[in-house]
Amino acid sequence: MDLELINKEKYYAPIVHALLLQLIALLLRKYENEAIVPKEDRPTKLDLKLIEIINNNYQNITLSQLAAKTNYSEQYISQRLKASTGMSFEKYLLSRRMEEAQYLLRYTTSKINDIGYNVGYKNPATFIRAFKRFYQMTPNQFRQKTKSTHEE
Repeated sequence: MDLELINKEKYYAPIVHALLLQLIALLLRKYENEAIVPKEDRPTKLDLKLIEIINNNYQNITLSQLAAKTNYSEQYISQRLKASTGMSFEKYLLSRRMEEAQYLLRYTTSKINDIGYNVGYKNPATFIRAFKRFYQMTPNQFRQKTKSTHEE
């Protein structure tokens, strides 16, 4: 390969590609049993159904309610969500709530307490703490920041 790249004779590029492919094939053959190959884990119909139920009921869904709706155990649902989203039930639910909260803060004039309640928090202080942990700023700071970027 080095000589081909140095001399750059006619058709050197396809030859280098072919040699590189051959090298990769030989390495795969040699290290096939030792290689860590990620398992392809496409979302199943159940995974998509779980995500849809959470997205449509994020204000008040619990893991036990999700299990009851789908007739699967809480543990199995947790495993499926982790496999399909990379997040636990709690983290996925939190991210969904925060996504909706930031949308409402950005595009509505609703009070912060009302937004917290609308995304599933009965206590405004709990909502503000969760939002701050998620976005590293309070809902009010977020609103002010996004308001100033809209005006520019």
